[in-house]
Amino acid sequence: MDDILHGTLTSSPVFTKAVDLDSVPEGYEAMDEREAIKTLVTLDE
Repeated sequence: MDDILHGTLTSSPVFTKAVDLDSVPEGYEAMDEREAIKTLVTLDE
């Protein structure tokens, strides 16, 4: 996880969609409709 957070490793091959915490239902819908393989939930600090 540290490598991803510091930018030395990209998560793009794993996550095909990113959503914020309020959009989690949209992420699940995209996976259900096969528009996304894995959805990354981002948290704004």
